[in-house]
Amino acid sequence: MPADPLPDPDTVQYPLVDSQLLLSVSEDSHSPETSIKTPYAFYVEQFSLSGDLKTENEDDPPRNRFCIFTSELSGAEVIPSACNVDISGKAGDEDHPDGYDGGDLQIYAEHIDPPAVEKLLLYSDGGAGLNRGPVTDQEVGPAGGNGGNGGKITVIVSSIFQEVFEVSVQLYEKLQDKKLVWPRDLQSDAALLVSLVNQKEIEQAVKLPDSVKTKESMLKTSRDMMQTDIFKLFINLQAARDNQTGNIQQHMSVHGGSYGTGGMGTKSRGPSGAPGKVEVLPRVYRLDEKDKVLNGDVCFAHPTQCRMLLDMGNLLWFCGSEEDKARASIIFNRLARRLAFLGVSEEEANISQTKLAQAYRDAEPSLYILSNGETTQEPISFNLLRGIKNEAEANQISLLSGNNTYGESQEDVPRGSFKFYEGATRPMIETLEKAENTYLTFLRGEMDAQQKKEAIRDRQRDCTFRKSLVDDQIKEERNDLTDNFDRIQVSNQSIKPAKESLLREFKMVEDKINLPTSVSFEDLMSALSQIISVNGSAPMVILQGANLANKSLTKLESDSGVKVDRSHLLREVKDMSGTIDGLGEGFKILKDGGVDFDDPGATKLCVIAAEMEELLGEFHNVLGDDTVNEVKKRFDDYIVFLEIVQQRNSAVMGYTKAVTLLIKCQTELDSLTAEQSDISRKQYDELGADHPTMTAFMKKLYTDSIHTTQNWLHKMQLAYQFIALDKENYIGKAMEGFKFSQFNASTLENVYSKLSTQYSLYKETMGQNPQTYKELPYNIPDRYVQSIKMGGRDGVARTIPIPVLPPIGTPNPFDGMIDIRLLKVRVFLLGAKTHKGYLDITIKHQGTETILNRDHIKFEFQHAPLFVRFKYNMKNPHYPDHDTVDGDIGSATDETYSKVGPFTNWTIQILPEHNPGLDLSEVTAARFEFCFNFYATA
Repeated sequence: MPADPLPDPDTVQYPLVDSQLLLSVSEDSHSPETSIKTPYAFYVEQFSLSGDLKTENEDDPPRNRFCIFTSELSGAEVIPSACNVDISGKAGDEDHPDGYDGGDLQIYAEHIDPPAVEKLLLYSDGGAGLNRGPVTDQEVGPAGGNGGNGGKITVIVSSIFQEVFEVSVQLYEKLQDKKLVWPRDLQSDAALLVSLVNQKEIEQAVKLPDSVKTKESMLKTSRDMMQTDIFKLFINLQAARDNQTGNIQQHMSVHGGSYGTGGMGTKSRGPSGAPGKVEVLPRVYRLDEKDKVLNGDVCFAHPTQCRMLLDMGNLLWFCGSEEDKARASIIFNRLARRLAFLGVSEEEANISQTKLAQAYRDAEPSLYILSNGETTQEPISFNLLRGIKNEAEANQISLLSGNNTYGESQEDVPRGSFKFYEGATRPMIETLEKAENTYLTFLRGEMDAQQKKEAIRDRQRDCTFRKSLVDDQIKEERNDLTDNFDRIQVSNQSIKPAKESLLREFKMVEDKINLPTSVSFEDLMSALSQIISVNGSAPMVILQGANLANKSLTKLESDSGVKVDRSHLLREVKDMSGTIDGLGEGFKILKDGGVDFDDPGATKLCVIAAEMEELLGEFHNVLGDDTVNEVKKRFDDYIVFLEIVQQRNSAVMGYTKAVTLLIKCQTELDSLTAEQSDISRKQYDELGADHPTMTAFMKKLYTDSIHTTQNWLHKMQLAYQFIALDKENYIGKAMEGFKFSQFNASTLENVYSKLSTQYSLYKETMGQNPQTYKELPYNIPDRYVQSIKMGGRDGVARTIPIPVLPPIGTPNPFDGMIDIRLLKVRVFLLGAKTHKGYLDITIKHQGTETILNRDHIKFEFQHAPLFVRFKYNMKNPHYPDHDTVDGDIGSATDETYSKVGPFTNWTIQILPEHNPGLDLSEVTAARFEFCFNFYATA
């Protein structure tokens, strides 16, 4: 196993000797020597100027092109005097009297500090023509040299001013929208603007209105005054932005070279040369000026470098710490903004015949990109870059939805056990080590032509395999979409009757109840139905992803054939305090927003789980009078039904999340299809080993193996979290402080060892094996029994929640037991009838559950639903015979799958086709029966 980092994995140079191209995603700045050679192009994320950069073009015709394409351009601001980047033409000499033309200087920078702009000077002047000396061997002296023509300077910039400008304009437009209430509906917009304007660079360059300096000052300002101040702000930002481009324009010099004077002959002086011309004026424009970008010839994005950057973002996302996810989000956003000019598809963009498209076709040989030879379609660079852009955007949507690299939220867990994933991951690490050795062999130049062809075939097979995995995930997300849709429908059927029953009882005694709010009891119950109770910020991050996903829905539906019900997408979330008064304010917010309380995707009220308990306790105090006991009972019934409300609202979040994941999967599939089409071309067989396309290709083969291994390590960690009830991110801790350039197979080996060690520590800490409870009965409440009874001869499907804490006054059969893991689940109905005396029931564990640890802390998890078939003899329920099926849901000895708990929503389905002669009309009682492992608690 190699212990050393791979040789310079962040940087690709080509050719290896006398290179002309450098591609890098290194976090360290590139700072070339004072004397630069041309042609040369830097595609980097960090570029630093440590002094003047100068070269003199003496090629005819000119090959003097120097390109700096970077995210961050720095260094000039700390240089005492001006910092010159000069690729002017060389002056004429005796061998070449005419001055040489200036070169082609191209700069793309997403950020330059204003002080750096002040000191940065760019030159591409023509060289001076030679002044000829006297001669004695001819009557008319020699002609003076012509001045060289001025070269070309093109600068494309983005800036923090533009980003803040866009946010300001969006807020101004929202302030003009009378449907939105200020400041209530725009608090997140205000917070975003404050975070941006308080950056040092903005404060130094822009006069800020006092009202936007803090969120508190913004929220205290009236709507009219806020509109005035925001208008002033974006005018100031626009001025600062334009001032920056104006300063760059003033610091660019493109002039024709001066003419040379003729030399004196024996009789007369020779004619002077002609001065150089300026054929193209220097240009500077912003990245957001799409028309100018497409009408230019600056190829500022390289597919290989952008792919390397996307891989870096994915790795940071995998690490999973908040800091790493923030860095990954910055990278995804950077790529999306950088490549926005490409649009979402070739058909939609319609840019194949632009000047930029032709520039890419012409530049592909010098950028060492394998051309597709097409002149009527887009250049291959556009296809590859668009795939990267779409993938980055989809990743950003998924990340902001609270998902990890593999489309799972913090609560999602796989069905396999820790021991299963530990065993399955070991071969993956061994395969990764082989892939790393192949990559190292290539980098050392030790790979022969046959090995290279085999690697290409492996890559094609890998693309096919990866596409099959994505197709499988798309099928899963489609199933999730359907499951969540069904959950929303089923839940809606149960919510309304419970609410109506409660309100009927309340009407009879409402004069005896004093509410600490002016909002009516009925309206409070309506607001209660819109609550999402959370530990953390899941709805908020899902909402962020949903807002981005809405922009991609049309493309998703046309590409995948999936039909999305937009009414089921989460549209807005509002915070509320966990009090009756806070609930009343929440109702006012919803009512003012025109919310339809029967609309599943309507605005939700978000309350912290601990405050939710306090809110329900406050209601119990208000309903404490003995004369309103029936109302309290109905309220407790309604609270139990709130489990179904929570299920409905969780299903809305699940539906929204499934849509964002489908977008991610579809874009990844599109990217893999383009990649597979690209690498199948014969040109790959002819590439030199050090060609950047081949280098990137071999690296991709290696990173794909990393991706697969990471996936299984991630499943291993999730399985550990589920069994140990420990949400610590041990992958993130094991990789804390790692440098991207040092990442290799040993890094993931260390992660594997960390997880295995942590599992051993967990087993040691438990100190004993769990106990087993053989047959614990759990009585199904009468309201569900009545609904089952109504199924009669038609059968029934009912969802029954089992809460961690039962309603007040109801005994808790699980008292004194924690970390409960099921082995069997059964359902018995007293009074049911069939022709043969057997009752066949399908029992569904919905997959969203809560498990308590030793400290009685709740751990929320979500996994695929589990289906159990249970068939029993109604005359002898506990005596199995040849025609019965026990309700096995977990194994006490087989560790292939993780064991689940009882605290979830259970759906029982009894169908007449499975039960000839079924009649449920005389059912008088029903119960669950559980067999499980558990730990006792004091």
